[in-house]
Amino acid sequence: MSTANPPGNAWTKNPLVRVVLIVCGIAGMITGARQMYEGVNEIRGAGESAAATQRIKESDQAVDEANAITQAAAMPFQALLDAVDNTGLEAARKQHGEAAQKLIADFAAAATKARLGAAKLTEAEQHGVNENFKPFIDTKAKSYEAFAVACDKNQALVKLLMDESFAKLDDVLPKFNVVVAERDAAQKQANELTEQANKLVPQTKPAENK
Repeated sequence: MSTANPPGNAWTKNPLVRVVLIVCGIAGMITGARQMYEGVNEIRGAGESAAATQRIKESDQAVDEANAITQAAAMPFQALLDAVDNTGLEAARKQHGEAAQKLIADFAAAATKARLGAAKLTEAEQHGVNENFKPFIDTKAKSYEAFAVACDKNQALVKLLMDESFAKLDDVLPKFNVVVAERDAAQKQANELTEQANKLVPQTKPAENK
């Protein structure tokens, strides 16, 4: 790390590793609406409308794709962060400029896919989803939207690093840390909503057995 940054500065390697790793854990925790939905249908002994089932499958597919995009982006994102840490802002921009533009596009695509996943769940509600399952669907959709916000924030982080109006690391770091905090908040919300959604499924099953 550059000697211009004293020990204990927020721009140290471990916090930068954390920037990537926590986002990569989000998508894996919030997928699976189809599996839970089909499980409830099996217990109930009856399926929902084909239109609703199709939209739930499309939702899972979209979020699975968002997850794959973020997982693939992890290594180049970390390489960019390491380059800034090890060689400085200007050199990192020169070395990783093309990769950074791809990261910006990839995080935008992941956010779009996550929002599509949320939209498909909303559409499913309009095609015969059982009333007892709707709270799960609503909460799951909100978790996907929070995941999309986290992807937006990762995109913003890369843009900040590439923004040449910031000549020095010390100039960009305060804004960078603000966006990291916003991204972390979105991740926390996604995880909390996921937990809430998962807890709603067992509550649905007994009602459907009556």
